[in-house]
Amino acid sequence: MKKKNTLKILGDIMVTLSFITEEQKNIVLEEQNRFRDNIGFGEKESAIEVILSPDNKTAKVRIDKKFLPETAVDQLKTALKALGITNGIYPDALLQCQLSQGNIEFYAAKSDAFPEQIPPRNLDFHLGTNLTKQGEKRKGDLLAEHNPSQEALIKKDLLGNQVRQEYAKKLDQLCGSGTRLSQDGTSILASKTGIPSMSIDGKLFIHPIIHVLEDADLRYGPLEAYANLSISGVLTGAYPITAGSIKAREIRGARIDSIGTIRTDVGITDTIIRSQGDIHARYLHNCRIETFGNIYIKNEIYDSTITTSGKIDSPGCRIISSSLSAKKGIVLAGAGSEKTRPCSISAGNENHILGIGKFICKEIALISAKLDALIEKKDEQECRSQKAFQKMVELKIFHDRAKGKRQFLAKEFKTHKEMLNKEKLKNIVKLIANFETRIEKSIASLKELSKIKQLYDQKKIKLENKINSLTPKVNAQIVALEETMFVFFEWTRYQENISRIEIHGKAFPGTIFSGIYSSTQIESSLENFSIFEITDSETNHRMAVLKPE
Repeated sequence: MKKKNTLKILGDIMVTLSFITEEQKNIVLEEQNRFRDNIGFGEKESAIEVILSPDNKTAKVRIDKKFLPETAVDQLKTALKALGITNGIYPDALLQCQLSQGNIEFYAAKSDAFPEQIPPRNLDFHLGTNLTKQGEKRKGDLLAEHNPSQEALIKKDLLGNQVRQEYAKKLDQLCGSGTRLSQDGTSILASKTGIPSMSIDGKLFIHPIIHVLEDADLRYGPLEAYANLSISGVLTGAYPITAGSIKAREIRGARIDSIGTIRTDVGITDTIIRSQGDIHARYLHNCRIETFGNIYIKNEIYDSTITTSGKIDSPGCRIISSSLSAKKGIVLAGAGSEKTRPCSISAGNENHILGIGKFICKEIALISAKLDALIEKKDEQECRSQKAFQKMVELKIFHDRAKGKRQFLAKEFKTHKEMLNKEKLKNIVKLIANFETRIEKSIASLKELSKIKQLYDQKKIKLENKINSLTPKVNAQIVALEETMFVFFEWTRYQENISRIEIHGKAFPGTIFSGIYSSTQIESSLENFSIFEITDSETNHRMAVLKPE
């Protein structure tokens, strides 16, 4: 067996010996125009393309698909810094999660605006004042008012330049369910009586309180949107639920989108939940949950998928055939069993936020598709019009040639009619008649093609008018969705990533434990232990197991 010889550059050796960091090595190689060669890229190939917005406030990276497996966070940051981007680069955990999910195009930096603009800086809030004993705001009460002195900020763009940043969102864009803009447009008022709240993206809501003293099912009928629900019985999936907070004895087969906390006395089964609050239950069976809050389950999670930007704090809960991902750490009683598929447990990553980002990108694609379809139809009509015009040009050339030949034959006939015999004269007359027939047909075809072209042009004009009227609306929707996505990314920038998992009972073989950069699958049972991600060097990350003494 031949020994494989590999050549290591001096920079890699210095990183291994901890003389310099991986990032420092890449900066030196970039200055020497050797960066792409070092990571296996050809000299003429660009592995990482950085796209800076015209206002220098956002930067997107595009990675060549064939180089994605060997692309690291340090290489992304080096490519950004090579373009002069020193401010607003997203945290390593967020960038690494983009790479781990195989995303080849994503936003890697945005000028930082989160602390001053969420909640919106240009508003003074009155959510906690003038409340009733139940903590409610009455219909017509003031929730927020415009503060003109805080209209603009002095911020730094991605290149470090100071810029004046006006607040982009209008007040009516911050009005959620149960709220409305005042007549003078300077404040937000409650349009019904209920509990006030603010969503993570800065929208204000009023949640009326609804008590259901029975099961909330098909017989009960649909529930009011964005209400705080208190259900004495079982909440079923008879209708999609959009709510503030939910309290029920049990939830079965429901699709829920909530702003606040979801709490059950028993458990949640066969349910899909998207929430911004905490989840409390005794058990989860066959559920899919995405939330910004924390997960508190007392007994069991079975055949479920959970992604959260909070923590999973369930020290008495065992999980079976489930996948869990939490940004701020996980505490469980046990994981897996001898007869079920292995569990996957991941802590410290950004799976939840990136999942929301993908959902928003799909919505943007759907909105854009309507406009793209109209543009495609317009281009099709324009193409047909051009083809009709080309045929008209060809027919006009044919017409002119036939007319010229007919005139030539007519002249020849007049000049030589006394010199030619009857048979030849008869042939010339016949040829002249043929050319006259062709000219008449070409004129008729030209008129028909002209009508067809006019029809195509009319359709094209109608489509252009429709596109022109629809474009501002579509662009506004896309901008609003992108702003919401950026708010979520900015929110997560300031939340701590904790790559620590605690198991107070037993974890069975095959269970996969993951952090931000690394993962491990245990081959034998472990009991009463913690597992967390450690860094041996700039590029070497691994999951380490800690058992109590």
